[in-house]
Amino acid sequence: MACSIEAGQWTEKTGADLEEFPTQTSGDSCGIFMLMYALCLCTSTPYHFSENDMPQIRRWWCVHLLQRFAIEGYAC
Repeated sequence: MACSIEAGQWTEKTGADLEEFPTQTSGDSCGIFMLMYALCLCTSTPYHFSENDMPQIRRWWCVHLLQRFAIEGYAC
């Protein structure tokens, strides 16, 4: 698949290779971290969040998803 995007040598990078990349220390925030990584990558914004922000980020995602995908009769 990589060759169909760009032929030639590819270098694999992980979050540990990026200084500004937020990391988690507990095991229960990985899904939220992945959502935030994807959001920052797609919007070209810096990775300005940390594990301390997880409660607020969880609430933000819940509200955002409920507003965007409201079930008929259960709209916010």
